[in-house]
Amino acid sequence: MAVIILSDRPIVATHLRRVLLAQGRDCSLTNIFPVEYGKRLAGLDVSQVIFVVLPECLEDSTALIRQLRAANSSRIICVGIPHEPRLILDALHAGADDYIDETNELDPQVADVLLRIEATRHPAHPAGKVVTVTSASGGVGCTMIASNLALAFARRLSGCGVIDLSSEHGEVGDHFNLKPRHALGDLLREIDSLDSKIIAEAVSSHVSGVSVLAGGLSPDDVSDLRPEDVHRLLKLVRPLRPCWVVDADRRAARQFHLAGLTELLVMVVRLDFPALCSARRVLDEWQDAQVDAQKILIVANRVGQPGEIPPLKVESFLRRPVDVCLVDDPLNANVSLNCAVPLLNEAPKSALAERINSLAERIVPTPIESPDAKPKPENGVLSLARMLCKMTAVTTG
Repeated sequence: MAVIILSDRPIVATHLRRVLLAQGRDCSLTNIFPVEYGKRLAGLDVSQVIFVVLPECLEDSTALIRQLRAANSSRIICVGIPHEPRLILDALHAGADDYIDETNELDPQVADVLLRIEATRHPAHPAGKVVTVTSASGGVGCTMIASNLALAFARRLSGCGVIDLSSEHGEVGDHFNLKPRHALGDLLREIDSLDSKIIAEAVSSHVSGVSVLAGGLSPDDVSDLRPEDVHRLLKLVRPLRPCWVVDADRRAARQFHLAGLTELLVMVVRLDFPALCSARRVLDEWQDAQVDAQKILIVANRVGQPGEIPPLKVESFLRRPVDVCLVDDPLNANVSLNCAVPLLNEAPKSALAERINSLAERIVPTPIESPDAKPKPENGVLSLARMLCKMTAVTTG
């Protein structure tokens, strides 16, 4: 998605460009133009987005937005100070697709806007893969692993979502320092009236490309909900992202029959006797339910603690091998949690981060470009920038 910024306010334009670059968007310095150049931007297609940094007097920008809309099918996003609701409505009525309040934090607003654009632009996106991360006992680090797997998938696939089915208070959001406006419980209580557009607006987005549907399922919610409700939710969210990670405790996994609804089950275990006994019981339940053993991965977390059961002996106990061992790294793990920064960002070169990346690679391999692939055509925005530079040179020459 190529991006143009029209602005006569360099500080705001520079900040906006940094936010866009952090989210992997194509926005070079040559994509930033003065507002008056907007009159020359004609014929841009829907694959491009124009961010218009509005002047302090919003009435002066209405005519520009109207001209942009008449000349282009691209998305137009206004960035400004919302003095009066009427002036915002005027900008939207003139042809803007969305409005961002520059007095609030830009990162989550831009991420939400781009997510909504992607959701409406690719309604027929292939159904995203769903990976469930669960455990048979508490305190094994499921949410930490689910959050970092989502980040690793987002880097490989240009986006990934997380659904928090483990937490009543939305702990996945805490791992990304997000404060979701909507809770999953609110959505599921209105499941009959949901559509993909409503869900896209409810998702909270992180600059890394991870999107979060936060928790909020009380014990009463869990007891009242049916597996069909969660199945319908998964069907609605799948097209919004190439991959989804479901963070689910044992209760939610059993209640919503997630073993039969998702493509891969990551069972996280501790290497102690009570935890392994619980894991063995869950594996027996899945076997009785005829869950394909090929879609189950056993991940031992915090490996290397004194007195633990050796992974080789765990194989005979669980009657299947441990697929991945994640090393015990309390320092980096705790710093990551306390700073609300995913481990893959906080300590990317740590042994634990390397093991999580290896696990992610096993689940979603990094796409390999074909050596015979043809070079990409020149970006339309870059061509336009060069044309305008030539025009400027001729004018000033």
